[in-house]
Amino acid sequence: MSSFDPSESTVGQSLDRGIDLFRRAHVGDAAPVRPTSPRRVLLVLDGSGQDACSAPLAAYLKARFGCDLYVADARESDRSEAKAVEVATQLHAKALPRTEGESYEQILAAVARADCDLAIVPCPFGREPESVGPHSAGLTTDMLLAQSPVPLLVVRWPFPVKPYFEDNPEQGSGEFPAAGGASPFAKLVVMVVGENDAARPAAEWAAGLIAPGGNLNLELLLEEEFYQNVRAALMELDPDGDVSHERLTRALRKEYGNLHAGLAKAAEAGGFGYELQTRREESAPNITAGPGDRLVVLPLERGDHQSEGHVADTLRRTANPLLVVPTAVRR
Repeated sequence: MSSFDPSESTVGQSLDRGIDLFRRAHVGDAAPVRPTSPRRVLLVLDGSGQDACSAPLAAYLKARFGCDLYVADARESDRSEAKAVEVATQLHAKALPRTEGESYEQILAAVARADCDLAIVPCPFGREPESVGPHSAGLTTDMLLAQSPVPLLVVRWPFPVKPYFEDNPEQGSGEFPAAGGASPFAKLVVMVVGENDAARPAAEWAAGLIAPGGNLNLELLLEEEFYQNVRAALMELDPDGDVSHERLTRALRKEYGNLHAGLAKAAEAGGFGYELQTRREESAPNITAGPGDRLVVLPLERGDHQSEGHVADTLRRTANPLLVVPTAVRR
């Protein structure tokens, strides 16, 4: 069974797609952006400090969207169902029975049993982030990235979560109190590298999750390695051609022109702020500052090494929660 392995990246694939993007610079799919919100959410527990953040995030989604909520404990070291039952009782959710297998297999089985459209998972699974270093995600996360049929809301460094209350959003209710907590749904950043078939569903999830009055950014990131590969190949084809960062950046903006227009319309209809940004890799913002500062949304095109590598790298170096939206998402 193969795992999510961005190390298999090939320059040839990046060149083919980069040259195609550079030459065509088309405007993409003209379909409107339809905000997506969760209907059935799976909360995965691992006994680590991330549980104290994951549970309030699940409570927020349940309170805001009225979604069905399921709880699964996927630890291999403790087969008891007591923790799942305890948390499910607090959240007015349903605890799922334990299944056999490794943690990632238990999680995938729970996703299928709950028929959920979103799973909240800790990373690294079963360990505190500081125990494995800043550049490790763990086998469980890698396998979920490779196989999960639904988006993953990945919790890295825990933080106090501000609850959502429909009548008094700034007040606490006694359930998972978080006075002075942060709301990662108030600021969302959709980060896209090159062409990506998961960009539209990722944008739709972002438009559905952004808090009213919040701010959503679509960031088109031009990685330096990608640029240098494309530049070298195009210079061989046309030594006198314009192969500047600026031209490839303009091609990216044209590629996502309709997605940009759709998000702008969704922002106007949904009452949230929206901005399109294009950045070179070295000018990308520091997304590790403040774990609850924002939610980073990453489209994952499976089988595309550039997309897989970007997701793996971002996951390992960020403290923010991430929403990973893969291709072949169950809708």
